[in-house]
Amino acid sequence: MIDIPIGNGKIVTNHEGYCMLTDFYHKCCEQKLGSDILIDFENLEWLDGNMAALVVAMLMKMELERGFIFHVDRDDIRSRFGILVKNGLISGVEIVERENMAALELTGFEINEDQRFIQYIKSQLLSHQSQNFDDDQKKKLMRALLELYSNVQKHARSKDPYFVCGQYFKNSKLLRFTLVDIGVGYLKPIQEFTNGKVDSSNKAIQWALKKGNTTSPDSPGGLGLQDILDYCKES
Repeated sequence: MIDIPIGNGKIVTNHEGYCMLTDFYHKCCEQKLGSDILIDFENLEWLDGNMAALVVAMLMKMELERGFIFHVDRDDIRSRFGILVKNGLISGVEIVERENMAALELTGFEINEDQRFIQYIKSQLLSHQSQNFDDDQKKKLMRALLELYSNVQKHARSKDPYFVCGQYFKNSKLLRFTLVDIGVGYLKPIQEFTNGKVDSSNKAIQWALKKGNTTSPDSPGGLGLQDILDYCKES
């Protein structure tokens, strides 16, 4: 079995945290097909619970494409990373203390499970005890998240499941929510649509955040990301 550290210090929801997880991904991909890999948490102090969506998406991609079999030290996870048990990333482990609603359940959806996705958003996110959404806010956020869901169908160019997860941070009163698919990403379709004018992932994200920008010219686009961005700015 090959031991590969998932990271060092803290993995939080920012560019550095993302890079730490992608570094783990690339180190795994250097191994031969069908390898047994132990995900080593020894040098990790913290992992934002919502980032479990990215972790499980990476693991699924490697399982599908490279035949890897992943293992963890469940006793270590139980003692130091209870949030990963609460949200469902690590299954088959019981913990005594459960902090009510700190973790939004890690859930995978097929691309045609729109009703199940809507129910998840209603029950896990819009009804979360940390938030006080009014009816108008709920409608706007639901519309925005449904556009993100439709983007997975239209633009990700993937038939594989996508994953969502969240965590509420009591001290900062911050609710973080993550949605991840394993499709082609923003750059490729936007680069093709703009005839190469958008030539980096950073530019592609900035382009997608502008209201009205869409790679589907027959329908309005960009509203979902813009609505979420506006809500975050106002909060």
